[in-house]
Amino acid sequence: MAAPQGRVLKTDKVLNKTELKRLPVKKGNSTPTKAPAAATFDITVSNVQASSFSCKVVPSDLNATYYYTYIEKAYVEGATDQQLVSDLLIAELDAIIELYKEYLEITYTYADLLCQGVDEYDFTGLTANTEYLIVAAYIDVNGKASGSVVKQTFKTSSIVMSDLTFQFTVNSEGVTVIPSNDTDPWDYYFILESEFAEDYNNDADALAQDMYAYYGEEYAAPGEYTFTYAEMLEAEYKPGTYVLVVWGANGGVNSKVATCTFELGASQGVEQVATKTNAVLFFIFSSPIS
Repeated sequence: MAAPQGRVLKTDKVLNKTELKRLPVKKGNSTPTKAPAAATFDITVSNVQASSFSCKVVPSDLNATYYYTYIEKAYVEGATDQQLVSDLLIAELDAIIELYKEYLEITYTYADLLCQGVDEYDFTGLTANTEYLIVAAYIDVNGKASGSVVKQTFKTSSIVMSDLTFQFTVNSEGVTVIPSNDTDPWDYYFILESEFAEDYNNDADALAQDMYAYYGEEYAAPGEYTFTYAEMLEAEYKPGTYVLVVWGANGGVNSKVATCTFELGASQGVEQVATKTNAVLFFIFSSPIS
């Protein structure tokens, strides 16, 4: 099978929807106004899966700005509406602003992140079989809340385990991942052997769960694929012993986790070895595998 186009090697940590919840939203056409005390929301939750859901929020005041997010319900049991606004909504907005500034050197304000008018979003990276709470509140560009705080609960579905398995081919060009079928999506991570031992005690299942919690299924795709040494060296991977960890990614880590260990040489010479590894650097799918 021909290698798909568009897969890109990344050389450092990147922000994604799981970490930021969502990117700056498109505003309505009208000038924002403060919501009246009686203003409320209509929240619709749909397409609930083990690790994702879709949400549509329709404010009764289409001119006022607002924000909404989700959280595991158990974390906020007993919280007042005021606490949900200050410790969840405002705190998340502040965290997003700080992350953009730190990682991307982009300065955003509340005005860049608040919603106005009808908003829809597909969220990923949730935990299976878990009850969540959606919280929405009218918040102005100065971070002041008004109107009603609206809450809605939902529960993610359970993970359906797959019989997906993996084989690997290692040669002078790279490492090829060969899944047992071409339909189930899978994901992966490269890690230096020393870091794999130090950070995960050589536990591939733990690494897969961590990576799924962080990236969800944003970069998962089906089909055979070859990771070339030339690409890794070009992306400034350091020579060393690496472990490639792969897993089925559909509603969670839904297959047995497999590993392949190999040596990345300084000039592309590579041979398979009998140990395992870990890397801070990683691949990211920019288009589906086919």
